Amino acid sequence: MMPSKSPISTERQKQIDKIREVFRAWDRDGNGWISKLELQSVLIRLCPPGEELTMGQLDRLMMEADRDSDGRISYDEFVEWVMRPGASVCARSDGVELFDLKRTLRPLFDMYDRDGDGTIAPKEFEECHDILQQALRMHPIRSGAPHSEDPDHLDDSAQELYRSLDTDNDQRITFDEFIRWQQDCMERSGLTNQDLEQLVPALARQLMRIFKMAESNDDGLLMEHDSEVLLHITKNVADFSRDIWNDEEDAHSSLKGRRHYTNRWSEPPVGLNVTKLKGMHMKLVPFHNMGPGIKDTDLRALCIPEHKASDPANRRWLARVVSVLILASGSEEDCDPCFYAYQDLNWVPVENGSEFEEALKAMPPELQLFCYLKAEANFGVQITWEQIQVALNHAVKLDLITEEQFLKYNNHSFYLVKCKMHELNLFHDVPKKQRHEEVLRLRERSHQAPRNVMAQLAELKILRVSSVWADVLKA
Repeated sequence: MMPSKSPISTERQKQIDKIREVFRAWDRDGNGWISKLELQSVLIRLCPPGEELTMGQLDRLMMEADRDSDGRISYDEFVEWVMRPGASVCARSDGVELFDLKRTLRPLFDMYDRDGDGTIAPKEFEECHDILQQALRMHPIRSGAPHSEDPDHLDDSAQELYRSLDTDNDQRITFDEFIRWQQDCMERSGLTNQDLEQLVPALARQLMRIFKMAESNDDGLLMEHDSEVLLHITKNVADFSRDIWNDEEDAHSSLKGRRHYTNRWSEPPVGLNVTKLKGMHMKLVPFHNMGPGIKDTDLRALCIPEHKASDPANRRWLARVVSVLILASGSEEDCDPCFYAYQDLNWVPVENGSEFEEALKAMPPELQLFCYLKAEANFGVQITWEQIQVALNHAVKLDLITEEQFLKYNNHSFYLVKCKMHELNLFHDVPKKQRHEEVLRLRERSHQAPRNVMAQLAELKILRVSSVWADVLKA
């Protein structure tokens, strides 16, 4: 009996059916071919508003699709075209649309172009190439992995590869040259353009984090746990490189099936001040009718960058402020939250919190917790023990950590202070019965960097270390 063929997945079959449907719609006269005129009439409708399709672009697209150069596009050519990585027209789950390869590749080009002059010099190229090669060596392919070989072009030395790309020998690689090179490298990956839209910027982010860690190392800012962060980053670089540039049509994306958080930490603008925010909130929403059962009041603020892919320096910052009633029983009662945006060096009230909630939901949990720590520290480089307690109490309410993990962190902090006091011989004149209270007293007077708190939480396996930790290296 002949072995049966593997069934086509439901998702794949839907895509094939949609491509067949699109081909028939584009083949207006029903002769089984798409002519240049038919292609033009459809592409004009696909162009974004305000953009026009030039004859030069039409000729280029026709050449891209018409592989046998007979002046028409067959069904097989059409399927191969819209499924080809980097093609200008790509298949989507709901149809076919134009694909902007330049926009997708721009973040990666910018990582190569370190000085931002619009071209890649030999030294810049070598720097990125060496990072990619080193990542592959650090994380070799294991048995059962989705890829069996490393990308061919990463086997070559940076100098050899650069010479092959720099055809006019002017010691510069332009963006257009970079695009042609990448298109050749990606052509047999088997990936869809939707995959590339996620993988290429993701690889660029990992390279940016490696450069950031290198700068922090030069400045002496790296901590002990940052080596684990670097390991995560290089693993991502190796995985994404093999996905994007495989030559075996593996069609594998390491991002598929993973929760993809699209919002990241970036440095806040100069002048952003949480104390000023709370002061303005008190004027707009003062506490009234506290009543006999209320012991005290407090304000809890969380500030985060907006969920927007733009220049970090131009991102708006958003805030949520919650008035808290501290009851005589010791429990707390939160009032309805109010929302603000930081604009023109001032906090401005916002009618609803949809933008804030969207930005928060798109941010990794560990960065959400870090934002609480930074807000409590008023975006300073040091945070007090009391502020740590407030921030972690918030984290418990948001289910970022559990009560047990909160207690575990506090016990660990007590142990660290106690060990330090023994190391410095600070118990010499303290009676044994008073040593516990002395440790508590010194802990409550302690200050540390928010990143140190994150590192301790990671050491206790409360937080997961990931590549996004590199985003807060200098925070």
